[in-house]
Amino acid sequence: MIDEVLMLLEDGHWHTVNELINHPSIKDWSYTKLQITLEFLAEYKFIAVNKRPGHNMKMMIIEAKIVPSLQDFLERMKEVERQEH
Repeated sequence: MIDEVLMLLEDGHWHTVNELINHPSIKDWSYTKLQITLEFLAEYKFIAVNKRPGHNMKMMIIEAKIVPSLQDFLERMKEVERQEH
């Protein structure tokens, strides 16, 4: 469950909740499931979450990205896996 979200965020760019919830790998998730997962990852400092006003200033846009230290760790682990195969 957490792996799917981290894989979507591993590029280090900001991704909106709408973008994430519409991705094929988690398209069957509810908004609540995604929100709880993002809150958990943010609480333990695996991701950063940003809230900003939307275009009409009434809605908030929520976006998330992986923190650089975890991004570096995941890249290093992928490199080790490639070397082992």
